[in-house]
Amino acid sequence: DSTGDWSSDVCSSDLVQVYLSLLRTNQNEGRTLVTQTLELLAPVLRKRCNSAPGDRNPIWASGARRILAEEGQNVQQMTSILHFLVKHDELFYESRDKFVISIISSFRKIAPPTSASNENRRLVLQLMNLIWEWEKTRVEDKVTSPARLMSESPNAKKRKIESTPLGESSSPSSQKASPQKARSSPPDRAEYQIPLVYRQKMIKYLVEFIAGLPRSEERRVGKECME
Repeated sequence: DSTGDWSSDVCSSDLVQVYLSLLRTNQNEGRTLVTQTLELLAPVLRKRCNSAPGDRNPIWASGARRILAEEGQNVQQMTSILHFLVKHDELFYESRDKFVISIISSFRKIAPPTSASNENRRLVLQLMNLIWEWEKTRVEDKVTSPARLMSESPNAKKRKIESTPLGESSSPSSQKASPQKARSSPPDRAEYQIPLVYRQKMIKYLVEFIAGLPRSEERRVGKECME
């Protein structure tokens, strides 16, 4: 039954083993089937792997990152995993710090500016857009979080303090100390920002990428990048 929750009958450890095996597959034969199977697994990874909210190192991300590191010289293997990241960026947002530098470093391997296939050029543009979307989400989260705190009225803050039992503190430090609270909402953490040197590498590559395009494509791709 394709509409049923088939994943409920699969042990989480078995599912992870299948997922990692699919990511390691680098033969052209059966590539379409591998891609289709990964697409079936993607929606259930978060549920079946019991990842905590805000977990920066879920097993599906750490596994993908390890394979990327091991297969860094295998362009076909690398592109297969990166295609999966592009399609399911929300699964890797919290762990983006494990991937951004590898992604930017892979551009020249996947699509050398002057000698790349159209398919690989398209993938690089999708990866740039992926990084842009992650950064956009980061900035939006940064803006909305203080806004929610500021929107709380003085009376609401007063009621919160008055409702706190004696001997307990309503300060952020005491709230973080509660294990139950920590499980329900992850504590504040330093946000990840792409190192300046890698932002510069990305811009430099993009300039060379556009300069190496045939004249017929240069204007179209340049417009897409600007947008």
